Amino acid sequence: MSADAADSAGNPSSATAATATAPRQVRRRRPTNAPKPPVLQQATKALSPKQIVGFVLGLVLFLVPFIVDVPGLAEPGERMLAIFLLAIVFWVLEPIPLTATAVLVILLEVLLISEGAIADPTGGDAALADTVLPAADYFAALANPVIILFLGGFMIAHGAEKYGMDRN
Repeated sequence: MSADAADSAGNPSSATAATATAPRQVRRRRPTNAPKPPVLQQATKALSPKQIVGFVLGLVLFLVPFIVDVPGLAEPGERMLAIFLLAIVFWVLEPIPLTATAVLVILLEVLLISEGAIADPTGGDAALADTVLPAADYFAALANPVIILFLGGFMIAHGAEKYGMDRN
């Protein structure tokens, strides 16, 4: 009987005995019920019907002032009305977090109605050219000392609440 026949018959030779005693490397899999990091929990969470309605209604109302001409309202006013309608719907129905809505409003103002806008904010009207603000003016409102004071107070209050200091 050859060595190959002995191996197949269940009688290990010295070469196969050495490999049989070597430990097998076992891959450990992450349990399927392991908790996800908080950021991934929020990102993978399904949208509620209220959030879906908020997205759709917000975007539809955002587009209405661009499609329908509002009498007595200049081009920058129509753009600001669109931003206002979007902000109201997003704040009420919360399809995105409130802070993200606030940042979105500022971003849309810079993109749509500042002098660095993606389209002419005056609509070609030379009389409105003096009313268009630079983009820096929109961002300057965020650096107001009163706003910074409120933000600092909110951060301290959040920290006190998080660590239970507000209960003492």
